[in-house]
Amino acid sequence: MRRVQLVLLLLALAAGACHHPPVARIPSPNGPLEIGKGEPLTITLDTNPTTGFEWQLASPLDDKVMKLIGHDFRHADTARLGAGGTDVWTFKAIGAGSTTITLEYRRPWEKDVPPAARKTFPVVVR
Repeated sequence: MRRVQLVLLLLALAAGACHHPPVARIPSPNGPLEIGKGEPLTITLDTNPTTGFEWQLASPLDDKVMKLIGHDFRHADTARLGAGGTDVWTFKAIGAGSTTITLEYRRPWEKDVPPAARKTFPVVVR
């Protein structure tokens, strides 16, 4: 009986650590996201750093239009080992124009491997 419990525990831990493609928590826009100059923009993405993956900017921002304020990992509200959470990216519109924010979900040490996921958000600042 104890062996069965141990096997079930190991299976549960393995399932919790599996990599699932992250999901953007803002709607995928049919067109660009429109915000006013000086307004913040927050993008929240599912993540699980225990897998080695992390969200990264795919390319530098157009610093005349958008500025990165910061990003923060928030643990899921669970006691489950290996559970993920959300990565919250906060930007500020600093000038009128159009730009694109592209985030990639990748392991930083895997240089020649395509990202596991890529999210692109076109933005127009009025």
